[in-house]
Order: sequence, then C-alpha cells, then structure tokens
Amino acid sequence: MIAPILEELAVEQSEKFTIGKLDVDVNVATATKFSVMSIPTLLLFKNGEVVARLVGAKPKGALLQEIARASKTPDVHHHQTWRHGAACARSSRTSP
Repeated sequence: MIAPILEELAVEQSEKFTIGKLDVDVNVATATKFSVMSIPTLLLFKNGEVVARLVGAKPKGALLQEIARASKTPDVHHHQTWRHGAACARSSRTSP
C-alpha cells in the first residue's frame, strides 16, 4: 500500500515538495483530465505541468528517485500551478 509511504514523504520532505491526494471516485472529471486509468497513479508536477507519471505501487526509495529525476527536468512554461492530481508532488515551493 502506497498511502503510508506518501504520508511519510509528505512529512520528511515537506521543504522540498508537496503531496496531495485526490479521490478519483469523487473527482471523476479531474481523473479523466489527467488520464488516470489505474490506482495508484502519481502525477509529479513542476511549475504547474506534469513532468512524470508513476503507475503502480513503488517502494519509498524508488519514489524518491523518481521525484529527484522529475525535479531536474528543465523548467516548463509557467502556467497556473495546479494543486490536484491522483497524487502529486510539486517540486517547487516558490510556485503558488
């Protein structure tokens, strides 16, 4: 189960990124917008754009590696920062 790992990361890495959760049964339009077909799906956002998609449960170390890799992607065009996703990690604290 990935929820306990995400809760740990939310506390341990709070200075680096934000984790949010979305109930896809309640937020069907949002899940559809981001093509969430499987649970769990993690969307990693940077400057309001999806920079990585992780599908399936992963161990904590693998999640941290993927988040680190996504945070090194070149900056994308600035759009409104979107704060929702199936589960998302936003790598920049400077974005609203």
